[in-house]
Amino acid sequence: MSSSHKEVSTCKNVLLITPYRVVMGGIETFLLNLVRSVPKEKYRFIWYCQGIGDKVLAREFEAEGVCIIEAAHSPVGVSRLKKDFVKAKDFWKLCRSYKFNIVHVHTPRRRFQAYSILLSWLCGIPCRIAHGHNYIPNDDPTLKCRLYQYIIAHFSSKTAACSSLAARHLFGPRYMDRAVIFPNGIDTVHFAFSSEIRQTVRKSMGLNNMLVFGHAGRFREQKNHPFLIEVFRLLVEKNDHARLLLAGDGPRIEEIKDLVRSYGLTEKVIFTGNTNRISEYLCAMDVFLLPSLYEGLGIVNLEAQAAGLSCVVSDRVAPEAKIAEDLSFLPLEAGPVFWAERLLTVSPKPDAERMNAWQKVRDAGYDLRDMGRYAEQLYS
Repeated sequence: MSSSHKEVSTCKNVLLITPYRVVMGGIETFLLNLVRSVPKEKYRFIWYCQGIGDKVLAREFEAEGVCIIEAAHSPVGVSRLKKDFVKAKDFWKLCRSYKFNIVHVHTPRRRFQAYSILLSWLCGIPCRIAHGHNYIPNDDPTLKCRLYQYIIAHFSSKTAACSSLAARHLFGPRYMDRAVIFPNGIDTVHFAFSSEIRQTVRKSMGLNNMLVFGHAGRFREQKNHPFLIEVFRLLVEKNDHARLLLAGDGPRIEEIKDLVRSYGLTEKVIFTGNTNRISEYLCAMDVFLLPSLYEGLGIVNLEAQAAGLSCVVSDRVAPEAKIAEDLSFLPLEAGPVFWAERLLTVSPKPDAERMNAWQKVRDAGYDLRDMGRYAEQLYS
């Protein structure tokens, strides 16, 4: 037997499952950090997803040794039962091709979690992990949803979540205490503040002497961009030097661009599009905003705090997201006027105060090193 074959045989095959295409978002960031945090000689990752939407991101995963496999697409115009049969058949074929030791399902969607965990049990995968990443407030599960929670609880071998709120949403109050709280980890050093990068980026974008508010995230309903634009419109009325830097892409970006144009803010709002320069843009910002309708934790919160930014986030963000003292929670119900007035009282931090902020995030247990330790415990 060759040494290479022996090396592969000692690896644990881990099946990652998401109900999305490969595009940059919170769960995708988590998965990339996850595969980077564990020893490659111990784990082989296969990502079962709905296809590749971002080829650059897919190459990053592949560079880390992740094999991306696209799930079979269900026929159009057939019943849900027929669609489920097609998916189950495809999943069964996948499990026959790889002897999986672990399945790790990532989604806040209860039905998808229950379906994936139950199929994994039927296919004989010994370690079945349901992982919650999001929280929707005022969510009252139907009887069907409670059935999904029961299936997840009784057919998974382990459950995990990024926060207690995310655990409550996915598993319900009856089963949430069984979940391991798995802190999202980031490369804290990568997001450390740099005065040189700040000056370079601000100069290249014409932001010198401007008060730069910023946001990073997918353009979808959860991130509440219309509210953010309304708040910024009110800010500009009080401070003409205010600018808004929006990093990311997504299905609602054109809608938000139209809104910006309708308010006459085109010259004051910067859209970066899909980018791998988030750390640089965070250095360029003065205040970070996250008015999300819901968040399990918000990895970008950790990144912004590691960059030493003053952060103002909605009260729908999990309390565990607060590491630095200058992260403020504001109620969305208070409205844009209240938010704008509060933001006008936030002063940008001097460069010197931002330099070592990344160490606080690391010391709080949100570094990749800690993430690797959590993952190995979960996979044991």
